[in-house]
Amino acid sequence: MPVTIQLKLTPAAQAVLQRLERLPATALQAIRAAMDSQNELTIGHIQTERLSAVAPKPLPPEQGQLRVVTSLLRRSLRRARARIVGQDVTSSIGTNIVYAGPHEFGATIHHEPRSGTVRLRVNKAGELLRQPGRAGAIFAKGSHKRVKEVAFEAAGHDVTIPARRPIRRGIEDRVPAYSEAISRAIVNAATIT
Repeated sequence: MPVTIQLKLTPAAQAVLQRLERLPATALQAIRAAMDSQNELTIGHIQTERLSAVAPKPLPPEQGQLRVVTSLLRRSLRRARARIVGQDVTSSIGTNIVYAGPHEFGATIHHEPRSGTVRLRVNKAGELLRQPGRAGAIFAKGSHKRVKEVAFEAAGHDVTIPARRPIRRGIEDRVPAYSEAISRAIVNAATIT
């Protein structure tokens, strides 16, 4: 789901654009290079500031951060090389990780009712082994000899994931840097031509 971020150029860059009917190819190339450079810096910012929270439980959605569990999402961020189409230069930052979408945009996930059996570990007396310091039982592997099979039923339910927007917030954090870099590219290209 594409999201557009608007940038405000510096007065000097706006003055250059008002003088020109069309941007010269050198200016478009300079803007593309500036966007590619800023996208790399933004990915680093998102990885460290938005996808690296260390907290025992989920953070409030308004903070725009996610806890680190596996680092899979953090490592998967990529940028598409900026493209020039006519007088427009576009680029994007994204990921192919499926669960990024619900965290970015919010979602309600429905779980169907289900039932089955689980294998739990037991001691010699047939009592369930418990996780240290917790009330939960310990699941048995196929190789465990002392096990007890327990039937379970889980009711259907919905889980609502609020939109935390870590990627968009990370980009929004860096909008001033994008604006400055692109403005500088326009002004520098105008002085060369």
